[in-house]
Amino acid sequence: MLVIDTDPQGNASTALGIDHEAGTPGTYEVLLDEEDIGLVAKPSPEAPGLEVVPATIDLSGAELQLVDVK
Repeated sequence: MLVIDTDPQGNASTALGIDHEAGTPGTYEVLLDEEDIGLVAKPSPEAPGLEVVPATIDLSGAELQLVDVK
């Protein structure tokens, strides 16, 4: 099972024990096609069998950048 955290505060990432400091590859990089989702998904130490794509504060600027993606 895969959780994709889309909250720039990274609350799901925190709850599931995943590092989500600024600069950590995650949802933001996947949305901008800078990283492959399979490479940024991390196993949750809090929930065996669950993988998490973390969100960082970088995600707060994604909306403006996604408008420019064609």
